[in-house]
Amino acid sequence: MLAARAFSHIHRDQTAEEICARAFPADDKAQWLTKASVSPDSTTGSASVLAVTTTNPLLLVAPGSAAAQLFQECLRLDLGGLAAISVPHVSTHPVPIWVAEGGPTPVVQPGVGKTTLGPTRKLSFIVALTRELHESTPETGAVVLGRLLDEAAAKSLDAYAFDNVAADATRPAGLLNGVTPLVSTVAGTGISAAAGDVSKLAGAMSDAAINPQNMILIMHPVEAWNLMMLRGFERLPAQLLQSPAIPRGTVIGVAPAAIATAYGGDPEVEVSANAGALHMEDTTPPQLATGGVMASPTRSVWQTDSLVVKVRMRAAWASLQPGAVQFLQSVNW
Repeated sequence: MLAARAFSHIHRDQTAEEICARAFPADDKAQWLTKASVSPDSTTGSASVLAVTTTNPLLLVAPGSAAAQLFQECLRLDLGGLAAISVPHVSTHPVPIWVAEGGPTPVVQPGVGKTTLGPTRKLSFIVALTRELHESTPETGAVVLGRLLDEAAAKSLDAYAFDNVAADATRPAGLLNGVTPLVSTVAGTGISAAAGDVSKLAGAMSDAAINPQNMILIMHPVEAWNLMMLRGFERLPAQLLQSPAIPRGTVIGVAPAAIATAYGGDPEVEVSANAGALHMEDTTPPQLATGGVMASPTRSVWQTDSLVVKVRMRAAWASLQPGAVQFLQSVNW
């Protein structure tokens, strides 16, 4: 959908929805995503904090990302007008009590903790297009550009969402931050070992008073395909996501009801043929020039007859309750 938006800026006689319909005629999700982002119902009197009932904007940016697919199943909040919010969770559950006939009913009060969600951080990247792609049909251009955008965003998003790094001024904390890894202790290989390891994830969640019934599993494609071939595609008891950003041998379990995400508006797409020079660096780009020295490698947009597409959006995520995310290392299946 973002690729269709970009080409709607270039070919102004066609809308993003029209381009998307022709470029992806068999993809009902592409059409669904064109209607995905909606404004909050009301902001009367105060900033609105509403559950988003449609698709999360990260699926517009990186539909192939395991993190974006995971966050689609999680609590989604709107931080419009707010820097951050405190989301409560039950830390100590009250004990159910039977009451005698005519006896007084006791007052129970659960222990309540809170997790801060936000502020949102900026996810942004640039893709350069050749003039030949620019002059192709909008449908062809949208397919090619869509693939480039998805690969670029999915690589970055999954690497950050599933690491153990603390939050800082540029990014949210990885979902594994502060989580103690479990170690596979199941002897043997095959489906029995896989079942024992997944049960260990579920047990760790249960010990943290979290119901693992709807647990989502995220793992490297090698482990994912091994599990699917061992168990059968239609017989997996849990939703399975895979990402090359997950290290081999690592399996992550997430209780989606205890994860929250927040967004600062829809993704923004800009297209420019007058961007000047680009420093072609995808990891830690410095300023284009420092002390009179140009960064390298640098590409002239004018000289190479190119266009530049820049995508940016704001997002945040957080685990609302300790134990909602568990992960195993050194699995043997």
